[in-house]
Amino acid sequence: MILTIGERIKILRDRKQVTQESFAKSVGRSLSIVCRVETNDRELTYSEIFVWAKALGVEPESLILNTIPGCDQRSPRQVCNNHG
Repeated sequence: MILTIGERIKILRDRKQVTQESFAKSVGRSLSIVCRVETNDRELTYSEIFVWAKALGVEPESLILNTIPGCDQRSPRQVCNNHG
């Protein structure tokens, strides 16, 4: 199962125990944009991927390639949610 970028962002943000509002401020975007990205109603631009990854403390590849550290790629939703 492959996670969307929005799902990966939510998992990583939850792991850091950061609210959507706080995260929005850290990436210079509105709360509504963060919500829309996490629910896959808005895609990130290439440059946003780098900014958001940095704010989450991961490499951009973790958002693009479905390589979240600590997630079992065979069943990512279950394993990743247990880590969050």
